[in-house]
Amino acid sequence: MINTQLGYQIPSLQKVQLEAIKKLVFKYKESYSVVLTGDFNMQLAEEHFKDFVSNMRKNKVDRIQIGGPTHCTKVGEAGIIAIKEF
Repeated sequence: MINTQLGYQIPSLQKVQLEAIKKLVFKYKESYSVVLTGDFNMQLAEEHFKDFVSNMRKNKVDRIQIGGPTHCTKVGEAGIIAIKEF
């Protein structure tokens, strides 16, 4: 299981953080089932996040739809995302 908390103030830093997460997922997915969860601090439609999910899918890793946001808009809300290997 990989858990993460991405920054929210600098989109270019989020892109770097997503690249680091991608490397971890690809490193371990060949030997283990990987579940990625965390606070990505992004909207589903943001380019960095869409590119990340698209790249995961191309590498046979899929996003599990949860029907909720991947970010928190106010105190007390929570967002969850999980990515799994096919």
